[in-house]
Amino acid sequence: MRSLDWLAGSTCAQADPAAWVPDAPRNYTTARRICLGCDVLAECRAWITEYESGMGVSARDGMWAAMTPHERWAADPLTRGRGEAA
Repeated sequence: MRSLDWLAGSTCAQADPAAWVPDAPRNYTTARRICLGCDVLAECRAWITEYESGMGVSARDGMWAAMTPHERWAADPLTRGRGEAA
């Protein structure tokens, strides 16, 4: 597993954690905007891709690397086509 040292340079570290797991389902607008402007977006995407590899959509949580749990599940080559409901 990759190191999490890159988190020190992340924009999300200074933001409200509630934005990454919103009360309203699928309302990730604020988190996505913050993620897309982050200097460590590529490192975040690499880390979460490795961490969640092969997990079902229900095992994924919150916004990571400007992607929702369902978006990450759909992009995972190990889960594509498994047909798990969102």
